[in-house]
Amino acid sequence: MYNDFNNYDVEIETPDKFVIWSTGVLQNAKDILSESALLHFERAHNSDEVVKIITIDDYKTGINFY
Repeated sequence: MYNDFNNYDVEIETPDKFVIWSTGVLQNAKDILSESALLHFERAHNSDEVVKIITIDDYKTGINFY
């Protein structure tokens, strides 16, 4: 099987209240995440446990993570 690995510069625009999941390495977390989301992100990055950056309760209450 052949797979051509590349680097992509991607911008995605979505409607309000959409949450996007992806793979890769987030290069600019400090520039785009709110202080709360950044704390969760950094905790997740340094943990062996699963850390939810946005919980269902956060989503339901409309907490702004960007």
